[in-house]
Amino acid sequence: MMLPPNEREARSVHPDVPYLANERVYLRRLAAADIGDIREISFYDGRAADSDEEALTMLRRIDADIEGGTSLHWGVFPQDTSTCAGTCGFYRGFTNGTGEIGYVLREPFRGRGIMTDAVRLVIAHGFERLGLTWIEARVAPDNAASIRLLERVAFRLEKEDGEHLR
Repeated sequence: MMLPPNEREARSVHPDVPYLANERVYLRRLAAADIGDIREISFYDGRAADSDEEALTMLRRIDADIEGGTSLHWGVFPQDTSTCAGTCGFYRGFTNGTGEIGYVLREPFRGRGIMTDAVRLVIAHGFERLGLTWIEARVAPDNAASIRLLERVAFRLEKEDGEHLR
């Protein structure tokens, strides 16, 4: 079920991170109460969290990036649960109308199309609400699942830059 725009905004934890949803998933801003679900997939500047406390510190840094206008970050939830399955968002700023999308999904939720739905919602938000003109993603060449996901949502390989495809 998709909520009307005014209800989506009302259900957002923060107005800068709107509630997004389709019939299979919903995306909302993460809160400290979600740390138990996301600690294993919490990263900041390429570094993984080693504890709940460190994951909470990373979440606070992400919140500061959101407040500073250089990031948008959502928790990804299947519609039938309140358990956070993963995260998705825009990272590294929005220079020249460009957003870089990134995501990570917890193992038990993989292979179910959850992240494909989430990425589609985030892309639509980027183009329709943020006015982005270009969205890119960086992925390791050996991450076949992520490459397939990006191809499903109409990304195409632009170039290789060392350790990543763009």
